[in-house]
Order: sequence, then C-alpha cells, then structure tokens
Amino acid sequence: MHSSHEAPGAPATQDELTEELIHQARRTGPTMRRAMWALAALASLGVIAALIMLLGGIDDHTRWNYYAVAYFYVFSLVMGIPMAGIGLRFARAQWRRPTSRAAELFALAGPVVLLFFFPIMAAHPGLEGRNSLWMDWRLGPWFPDLIMLTTLVCIGLIFIYVSVLPDLAAVRDHGNGRSRGIAASLAYGWIGTKRQWAMHKSALGILGTMYIATYAMTHTVLATDFAMVLVPGWKDPIFPAFHAVTGLQMGLGLFIVVQYALRRWGGLGRYFELEQFWGYGRLLLALTLFWFYFWWSGFILFWYGRLPHEQSIIALIIFGDPTIENLLARPQMWMFGGAIGLSFIVAFLLIMWNPVRRSILGPAVVGAIIVIGNFFDRLRIYANSWSVEQVGGHGLHEIPHVGLPGILEILVLAGMLSGIALLILLASRVVPFVSLWETREALLLRVVRPFGVGHAHVVAKPD
Repeated sequence: MHSSHEAPGAPATQDELTEELIHQARRTGPTMRRAMWALAALASLGVIAALIMLLGGIDDHTRWNYYAVAYFYVFSLVMGIPMAGIGLRFARAQWRRPTSRAAELFALAGPVVLLFFFPIMAAHPGLEGRNSLWMDWRLGPWFPDLIMLTTLVCIGLIFIYVSVLPDLAAVRDHGNGRSRGIAASLAYGWIGTKRQWAMHKSALGILGTMYIATYAMTHTVLATDFAMVLVPGWKDPIFPAFHAVTGLQMGLGLFIVVQYALRRWGGLGRYFELEQFWGYGRLLLALTLFWFYFWWSGFILFWYGRLPHEQSIIALIIFGDPTIENLLARPQMWMFGGAIGLSFIVAFLLIMWNPVRRSILGPAVVGAIIVIGNFFDRLRIYANSWSVEQVGGHGLHEIPHVGLPGILEILVLAGMLSGIALLILLASRVVPFVSLWETREALLLRVVRPFGVGHAHVVAKPD
C-alpha cells in the first residue's frame, strides 16, 4: 500500500482508456504536423552534414573529434532508456506500468544510431600500432563493433514490436483512420488467447534479458575502441562500466523530462502522476551516486599510481595541460567542471532532498541538469581522445589542443536528436505513449481507498 500527499486520480474505466489512449492521445493536429516536418528537415540536414564530412576525407581522424562527441552523447543518451521499462518489469514494480511504453519507444532510436555510426566507423584510424581488445585482427574494431551495435538495435526493435502487439490489435479493433489500417497489418493475427499472452510474457522476458546484456557489452566495446584505444597509455578497466552507468543516468534524466512534457503538454497527466516521478527520482538518486562511485574508482588508481602515462591521462581528460599555468585557460578543466558539477554535485545536492525527490517538477529539473552535465562528460572524453595524433608509445608526449565545433558537427547532433524524436512521434500516431494493455491489467490489480486524511493505492501482486 502506498500513500502520498497528493490524492491519486480516480482510476480510469475501460471505456475511458479506449477514448483517451486510442482516440484523443493519437490525434494529429496542425501543431504536431508542423513539428514533424521541422524534425524531418533537421534530420535531413544532419544526414547531409555527415555526408559532407565524409566527402571531406577520413585520413585525419582529429577532424572528427566533435562528430564523435555528438554521436556517443546521443548513443549514451537514448539507448539506455528502454531499460527503465525492462528492468522495472523484471522487478514487478507496479507503479511503472503507465510509463513503460514511453521508455520502450526509445528503442526506435536504434536505426538512427546505427545510420550515423557508419561515418565515425570509417573515420576510425585503425588499430595498427595501438593497444586494443582485438590485438592484430584485421577486422577489428569495425566488424565486431558493427555486429554488436546491430545486435543491440535489432533486439530493441523486436522487443518494442512484441510489446506493442496487444495495443496494435486494440487500435485495429477500436481505432479509425489510417492508423487503424497500419495497426491491422502489424497486429498479425493477435486475438489475445491465453497461449498468445503466455508467449508474449515469455518473449518480453527473454528479449529484455538479451537487451540488458547486449547494452552492457556494446558500451564496453565502443568505449574501448573509440576512446581508450586512441590514447597511448590509457588502460582503465573501470571506464567501460562508467560509460554504461552514466548512459543509464543521463537516459533516465531525459526520460523523466519526457514524462513531464507528456504530462504538461501531452494531456497524459492522469497516467504520469506523483508516484511515477517519485519512483524514478529514487532511481535517479542511486544512479547519480553511481556516477561518482565509478568515476572515483577509476580516477583514484591513476592519482595514486602516479606513473607518467597515468598522469598524462589525468591531464588529458580532467586537469588539462600542466604547462598552462592559468587553470581557467585549460579547456579540459571547463569540460570536467561541467561534467562533475552538473552530473553529480548539483544533481546530488538537489535530488537528495525529499521535497525535491517527492515532487513532479523536482526530478524533471534534476533530469535536465544531468542531461546537460553528461554532455560535458562526453565532451571531455571524446573531444580530447579524438584530438590525439600520436600513435603508439607508453604515454602521451603532449596534451593536444582542442578547438571549437563547426556548423557540420552541430547539425549532426541536431539531426540525430531530431531523427529520433521524429520516429517516436510517428510511432505514437499508431500506438499511444501509454501502454493500453498494461494499464488495463493494472486496473484489475489496483483500487484507490481512503487512508488517513488522504487516499492510497492498494495493489495486488498475483505473481
């Protein structure tokens, strides 16, 4: 039983769910159409910018440092968001039911992430003379990394398709317009038999487990091959775990912001209530602590080791060139300050307080701060590592100069984000942002009763 200071809204009836989630929530007005056209235009410009950079040549990988920042920031930002639905489903957290679909829809980001991977894969300088996971294998790192990323994308797409099957059938049976025809084609004979539901539950469990495992492995190989490999002397077994955990933190931060937007402007306030923001706020607090834990676990080894190559790594991604006496003149200091200041210090000092965490606006504000802070983190990692020209050796001979991004790199970042947003909005015109089948199932397991001076949810957990 769970109670809160805010009385929960009255549970929706089955008819109200059909009206709100199948009819009202999927209407496409002129504002939505203009937004989609604008997103399509920005996504096209991002693809064009990437092609222009490819035509400019891939011989000098240092030209691609800010492309690497944009790519791995977006990759880290969106590919971990489906875990919010997958992990909490495994934990049988009933409060997450209205939010799972919105999290799972971010699996549609996979094709965009995969498309923009090809230019950065082509620009990689190769492994000759460098220490890597693949040693002297001629197909590394391109072949294994591409296979790993493609596997993650395919699992995510299959997972979201299986998850929305019951809702596609509901739109087929109760919807109207063009979306009804699309849903009928995709529902593929789903009629909701006991055997179909049993297979549906098993498939979600298997695919969810595969997604979690592939997510961890993909972060490991990409963080190693596209960051550590490029820097002589950088050997850090903690860094891939830090890369994956910070991806979860920034992804959850963005997801909370998206929930707030859907509640505030999407007409879904009935489904994204205090309970959901409070629950995700607790997870955000834990991941914020993990941010510092994994960073500190890696940093302390270099700090106390004090070997020359370890000091050069600290200078490259944290403190900057020690020959520059003015600390404020070192770009690495600004990058690291923004990363740890926003991703950990400010975020932790806010989310640690119950009044902030136990609110709707508070976790959304902290989530936005974390999204910005982790951009600085990917900036300090990839802008610096991709600026290193030196090949081989036991350590860096000098700290490279890091310039400013150009218009092409900015367009790539905007194009990736716009393409992902466009795919999610297009999908939401067929299936709603709130899972109809999970919300209906929750109605059978939950009642609202008076409790003290307020009300409480009483939840049954049959399994």
